[in-house]
Amino acid sequence: IGDSQALQNLTQALMNDKNDDTRRAAAAALGIIGDAVALQTLTQALQVDKSEGVRWAAATSLGMIRGSQAVQSLTQTLLNDGSDYVRRAAAFALGKIGHSQALQSLKQALLSDESDGVREATAISLSEFGDNQTLQDLTQALQGSGSWEFRAEAASSLGKICCNQGLQALTQAFREDGSDDVVEAAAYALERTGGNQALQSLTQALLSDVSGDVRRSAATALGMIGDSQAVQALSQALLIDKSDDVREIAALSLEKFGGNQTLQALTQALVNDVSGDVRRAAVSVVGVIGDSQALHVLTKSLLTDVSDDVRRAAAIALSRIGDSQALQNLTQALMNDKNDDTRRAAAAALGIIGDAVALQTLTQALQVDKSEGVRWAAATSLGMIRGSQAVQSLTQTLLNDGSDYVRRAAAFALGKIGHSQALQSLKQALLSDESDGVREATAISLSEFGDNQTLQDLTQALQGSGSWEFRAEAASSLGKICCNQGLQALTQAFREDGSDDVVEAAAYALERTGGNQALQSLTQALLSDVSGDVRRSAATALGMIGDSQAVQALSQALLIDKSDDVREIAALSLEKFGGNQTLQALTQALVNDVSGDVRRAAVSVVGVIGDSQAL
Repeated sequence: IGDSQALQNLTQALMNDKNDDTRRAAAAALGIIGDAVALQTLTQALQVDKSEGVRWAAATSLGMIRGSQAVQSLTQTLLNDGSDYVRRAAAFALGKIGHSQALQSLKQALLSDESDGVREATAISLSEFGDNQTLQDLTQALQGSGSWEFRAEAASSLGKICCNQGLQALTQAFREDGSDDVVEAAAYALERTGGNQALQSLTQALLSDVSGDVRRSAATALGMIGDSQAVQALSQALLIDKSDDVREIAALSLEKFGGNQTLQALTQALVNDVSGDVRRAAVSVVGVIGDSQALHVLTKSLLTDVSDDVRRAAAIALSRIGDSQALQNLTQALMNDKNDDTRRAAAAALGIIGDAVALQTLTQALQVDKSEGVRWAAATSLGMIRGSQAVQSLTQTLLNDGSDYVRRAAAFALGKIGHSQALQSLKQALLSDESDGVREATAISLSEFGDNQTLQDLTQALQGSGSWEFRAEAASSLGKICCNQGLQALTQAFREDGSDDVVEAAAYALERTGGNQALQSLTQALLSDVSGDVRRSAATALGMIGDSQAVQALSQALLIDKSDDVREIAALSLEKFGGNQTLQALTQALVNDVSGDVRRAAVSVVGVIGDSQAL
């Protein structure tokens, strides 16, 4: 609400409330409002409050308001407060205010505070200034004997300032610091600065540094910079560096670049590199670039590479190119590769390409492949292609495959294809499959049809003795169909099912259908059902529907329901509504309700509505 009366009340709470959490919330609220009127009170709280949580909130809020009057108190807090938590907040606040008066204290804390966290915060805040002395202090911190976290933060802060002196210090740390984390931070800082000097330092490190960790970080940073001048160095590292890790990162870093030089280096690595990890990275990047010039080498990798991982990556890469030659090669891999994962990747790639030419091969794999992973991928891809020619094989799979995993994929695929020929098999599986997961999948797929027989089958499933997961999925599927028969079944399940989860699913399904009948059922349940769980679910669903007709029932439940949980949910569900009736119910609950949880919910919703009548 944030008017002058709210400021006065929050100020009073901050100074006088006996509860630490309340005072902390008041301090935070004053920062959110952001009015300079609050500066004096927040400064006083920062100086004298015994709770470190309150002092932290006061420091943070002073940084949000950015009033220079607070600098002196914040610097005293930074240098003298006994809590690392509070001193860190003061450092951040001084950085946000950005007043030169704070510089000396920030530098002192940077070099002498006993807490790594405080020194890191001061390094970040000093990066907002960027004067010569600050550069010297950050450089000294980077080159000093502090923790690696502190040195890494100094490197990051120098990267934000971006000048010759900072680049020199970063380059030295990048090349010489004994911590991999500081080296990485310096590399990212050099990447952030960009420019020829940073590019030159990283390139030199990539091609000549004796440390593999340094070369790897340089390759990563050059990829992030994305300057085409880096292509030559990255390509060279990919082809000649002695470290598998560096060559792998060089390949991945080339992803941002196209062009002949990039493709030439990647394809050469694909053919010649002894490391499967490097070849896999190269083949993945070629797929992302998606240049048909690489089709031949991808095909060779798919069909002949000794590494299962490389062949699998090649299958995925070929799906991005997707021409007739790629289809032919993927088909060959699906039928002939000895590795299950590679065949599965080939089946998935054929679904991504989505060409009906692949239907016959995918159908054959679904019927005869011994790997359930391959059959699952084949079923899923057949659903993506949506070819009616596959319905017969998918129905046979749904009814006969020994794997729940595969039958479930077949059920989903049949729902996507939506052919009436699949209905009988889906209904049979819905009522008789031994797997809850398969029956859930068939319920979802049957909701795509919506004929009378399907409604009866879903209703029977909802009212049957299956698991709660299965009944809940049947309820959800009925909610998608939306008709009188479905509403009656959902209402009955909502009122009578013994499982809280099914009750909740039925409530959400009724919410999805909307309409007067659903609204009436939910309202009646909220006001008269003997089960608190049912009433709570009804209140939730009515809030989600958001129909103003629900305000009266929700308001009544908020004021008279015997269950604290129901009253709390009723209050929260009123959030979507404004108006006098809503505010009257919420304010009455605030004054009279015996439950702190209900009053807290009511006050939160009043704040969201933001009506000054509630002030």
